[in-house]
Amino acid sequence: MSLTTILSHNDSKETLSALFASSARVSLLQVFMLDPVRAYYQRQLEQATGLAIRAIQRELERMVSIGLLFRHVEGNRTYHQVDMEFPLFPELRNIILKTS
Repeated sequence: MSLTTILSHNDSKETLSALFASSARVSLLQVFMLDPVRAYYQRQLEQATGLAIRAIQRELERMVSIGLLFRHVEGNRTYHQVDMEFPLFPELRNIILKTS
């Protein structure tokens, strides 16, 4: 096995761990995957999930860091949206749709 293959495999494992490691993250994934073209700001996610704002902030940061979400600022609000070019997006969306 080449070093590139090992690194790619390790990156994939880290990405999967980052996606499913907490129930708060799964709740946010459900919101984003059910309507992937919509951008959300933190208070909308708080209302949709019932999670504490700090938990939302922590999970958004993690999902941005792996490239699943991107963020943009409009006025005083920061919006988060799914990057539909994320390599695992189609499969991840299918998992969420099948289990929601």
